[in-house]
Amino acid sequence: MSEAETGVFDFAEPASETGRMSVYFHCPADWQNDGPILIALHGYKRNAEDYRNDWKAVADHCKALLLAPAFDEIGFPGPRAYEVGGMRTPDRKSYLPRDMWS
Repeated sequence: MSEAETGVFDFAEPASETGRMSVYFHCPADWQNDGPILIALHGYKRNAEDYRNDWKAVADHCKALLLAPAFDEIGFPGPRAYEVGGMRTPDRKSYLPRDMWS
């Protein structure tokens, strides 16, 4: 790659209520296909774009592809769907099947 690329892409995500997920990314100019990948997970403010922007210098220094998935409130409502990973039933008495986890 001759230039760094920064942006966002969407993909189908069955665990999301909307069936979609956005991922903010930054790819340094000198990243190689077999290079490191850095994943930045946002906090309760769900500000994945800010996390991507804040980690860009680290990604450039490490020559790492940076991915910051956006667990938005519509697709992953409430703390159970994001902070707890959607692993348990709403009553918290049992676990959901792994393919339903966030």
